Amino acid sequence: MAAGLDPRTPVLVGTAALTQHTSDPMKALDAVALMVRALRSAAEDAGGRDPHQLLSKADLIMAPQPSWKCDDPARVVAGQLGITPRSVRFDLGVLQQSMFTRAAADIASGAASIVLICGGEARSRAALAAKSGLHISAEPESSGPPDELIAPERDVVSQLEIQRKLYVAARQYAIIETTLRGAAGQSIAEHASEVATLWDGFADIARTRPEAWNQSATPLGDGVATPENPWYSWPYTKQHCSYWTVNQAAGLILCSVEAAEAAGIPRDRWVFPHAAATSNLMVMLSERAEPNRSPAIAENGKAITELTGVAPADADFLDIYSCFPAAVRVQAAELGIRADRPWTVTGGMTFGGGPLNNYVLQSTARMADVLRENPGTTGITTSISGFITKQGMGLWSTAPPAGGFRSSDTTDRARANTAVATTDADYAGEAEVVGYTVAYEKTGPSVGIVIARALDTGELIHTVATTEDAGLMASMTSEEWVGRRVTIDAGGVRE
Repeated sequence: MAAGLDPRTPVLVGTAALTQHTSDPMKALDAVALMVRALRSAAEDAGGRDPHQLLSKADLIMAPQPSWKCDDPARVVAGQLGITPRSVRFDLGVLQQSMFTRAAADIASGAASIVLICGGEARSRAALAAKSGLHISAEPESSGPPDELIAPERDVVSQLEIQRKLYVAARQYAIIETTLRGAAGQSIAEHASEVATLWDGFADIARTRPEAWNQSATPLGDGVATPENPWYSWPYTKQHCSYWTVNQAAGLILCSVEAAEAAGIPRDRWVFPHAAATSNLMVMLSERAEPNRSPAIAENGKAITELTGVAPADADFLDIYSCFPAAVRVQAAELGIRADRPWTVTGGMTFGGGPLNNYVLQSTARMADVLRENPGTTGITTSISGFITKQGMGLWSTAPPAGGFRSSDTTDRARANTAVATTDADYAGEAEVVGYTVAYEKTGPSVGIVIARALDTGELIHTVATTEDAGLMASMTSEEWVGRRVTIDAGGVRE
């Protein structure tokens, strides 16, 4: 037994992050086949006397809910591997970090010795086939439900937000982005340039990664739309947004130190989960008193520091969940992360690729490789569910954790430090804009959306309002509307 280590200590021993580029949908693998290949590759990555033994002796296989129809993707993958572990599905709205926390906790408690985690998407394959008018086989479906289902307690978007057209991820994050700009006191041009520089840096990292989906992105320059990169939800262009039409999969294998040694897995393949922190407090965007803040992220950072002595800002490597620039910027601000260091090891979800409900599997696989290349260093991976609605992070290292794996649920701490507004769908009267966006269709701007704070009520009340007035939408994209006084009437906004 490794000196001084509890035999139940969890360790990540095998990883694979796969990307299949092809212009021929008939040559592309479906998502299940990609996941099967990823787990087999992860077993090969681990090495040992018999790589397949890690798969055949697995106690548990976990997968996130995919975009394609399947009640139990983990069981389908297991069936194609010829193995029969218990299956778990993590639904949309559950933090991806939860899979790693669950795996490590089960291994540490003795509930499992080997745990497989996999996820994948082949949306590019489907899109290419549809465009070409070709028929391709769908992903195999399961014959029943999983052995265990992990589901969120509630939806991540409110009825008010749905009614006022604020149900699209890019629109929610664009509103957060404008609140960040307003809080910083930047001009529209200064802000656009800053965000473009950040995202161009992510693109530069993706260019160095063979598994990245987009290695040839055109620099954003001043961050203003072009014919090739149109507005999507102002101030975001298409290239600011997470890109999920990919053919990608990831497979990861965690086991106990005892199982790793029994399988003969070389010590230089071991990467230890040191700690995890998650907040499941769910506050809708329109309910947040400060949409540019996320106290839960700060609480997660404090918890990681308390558990390990390593502050996230001091970790040697980072991969900050990167569905949109606002998500990255809010996390970095809450964690005190310097702007002069890399914030991703993959190139992020726009350029590295963002398969639905699966990116943290990709980022963790890449982080494991980085840590193996730099023994003794530490790496932080973060995750977000919804619209910065839930938050999670994990600390990893090739050095074993002094106190074993530990985790913290920071939900109550986040609740105590998160200011919340009451929402009123029927509010009418004077209000102050908290954040806003203009959504675009192919023909141009389609709707302006604001979150506004009611004035002269004596209470903290927010509402969501819209406009389709061309003049107002033009003003919203050329002038600062954060802090502007407007009139709300029947769900509409006017100056």
